[in-house]
Amino acid sequence: MSHYFENLEKKTKQYFHILSEEIPDFLYDYVETPEMQKQNQISMSCGTVYSKMFQRRLVFEFRS
Repeated sequence: MSHYFENLEKKTKQYFHILSEEIPDFLYDYVETPEMQKQNQISMSCGTVYSKMFQRRLVFEFRS
């Protein structure tokens, strides 16, 4: 099994299981490629939270 999938938090594993009961075999090798591994450290904000260039506005929508 991929190190990526082994090291996921329990909630993330549960979410992935909702999306698909099984992880396709090709994804194990794919997520281990250097191109995908470097994405691991990029946040959803693409760095705008850490830059003084952008005015930080965090907007979260909560659904009940």
